[in-house]
Amino acid sequence: ASGASANERFDSSKTELNRAEIRCLVVGEARESESVDSLTMTSVEEAVRYANQNASVERIELAFSGEVEVAPLEILSRRLTIHAGLGAKPVLLFRDSGRSMRHMVRIGASDLMFGDVELRFEMTQAVDEPRAMFLLDRTPRLQFQNSVLTIQAPAAYGEWLAFMQLAPPRSKEMMPGDDTMNTGSGNATPPLIDCFSTIIRGQATMLRVPEGVPFRLKWDQGLLITTERLLDLAGSRIMPRGSAGARVELSNTTAVVGKGLVLLRVDSEFRYPLEFSGELFQCIVFCDPTPEPLAVAPLVEMRAGLGSDFGRKRPYFRSRDTFYHHVDSILRFDPTGNPNEVIEYTFYEREKANELKWDEAGGVVGAIPWRKLPLASQAVERRTKFDYLLDEAEMGQTMRAGFDPVRLPDAAPALEAKPPK
Repeated sequence: ASGASANERFDSSKTELNRAEIRCLVVGEARESESVDSLTMTSVEEAVRYANQNASVERIELAFSGEVEVAPLEILSRRLTIHAGLGAKPVLLFRDSGRSMRHMVRIGASDLMFGDVELRFEMTQAVDEPRAMFLLDRTPRLQFQNSVLTIQAPAAYGEWLAFMQLAPPRSKEMMPGDDTMNTGSGNATPPLIDCFSTIIRGQATMLRVPEGVPFRLKWDQGLLITTERLLDLAGSRIMPRGSAGARVELSNTTAVVGKGLVLLRVDSEFRYPLEFSGELFQCIVFCDPTPEPLAVAPLVEMRAGLGSDFGRKRPYFRSRDTFYHHVDSILRFDPTGNPNEVIEYTFYEREKANELKWDEAGGVVGAIPWRKLPLASQAVERRTKFDYLLDEAEMGQTMRAGFDPVRLPDAAPALEAKPPK
């Protein structure tokens, strides 16, 4: 029967040739027109295990709508696409319910893409250590297209949570004897996180790099809504070697952030900062105050602990046709860990930043013609693209920043978060 599980479908009468011909795994009701190169599975977990063990599998089709709770996954396929079936609107729900898992999806050396899928992570336990929805461990590329990522947790735990986290470099990626790490071109290609027409929302940092690892982040047509930041990047234990660094490229993206866009930090253990560059094109950055008023966050914050410093390194930042709302500071720089030595570069001191050759901010500071912003008390995981639409009558012909609502998925508000146990 076409709806049988993998074990039932491949009995002793099947040959290895049949197994090698499977290209697509279908989770959900079997289709009458199911092709000879597809196989129906009973669960997402079963499909991922099968794909890990059979290199011929190229994609997993989620042929269902609504929530399905999924256990933590490990994805090891060399190349895999997980996407919604025709007319389906699947929601993969992960719950941290006492298993003390530090991540819900670990991705190995896999080129992985999610398409037309919503992934939701609910925290039902108190958090006292870092957790992430995705852990990228030597992952060459992770893509999201027309997808939604949601984390539900009390805001007090946001500093512990991340949507994505990069695993630290392994010992073979370090160069013994010269206290350096190979970050140049060659086999150690920095991982690429590539988002298109995607919404990310919740009480979590979008990307956390707890030990300096080079990467590239691209995001076109996006909406980020978080109580935290886009990026939290720590320094490296050992001196980076080569030209690779951390690069962020945003276009037509609206970032609603509670604590600023980027945090760069070093301390006595992770004392070597990576080169960082960011480019924003036709974006909107909105430092949204939390229900408990805080000082307005800077666009970029550099923070050094005692016994460490950034030396001469500064983030290179360039923006074009980009608008800043409630962002008064380009850079807040703590060079030594002494609060009395903090340096603040406001947008009105842009010329000084340009003279220092680290910033080419070309954005506009001021009010944005929002149609109607959500109440500050509304949980971020319950907000949608309709909460950040622009008033077209007041936009004018020259303002084309932020996302195009037609190109973003229609994400439903998440349910009210339950208090952690």
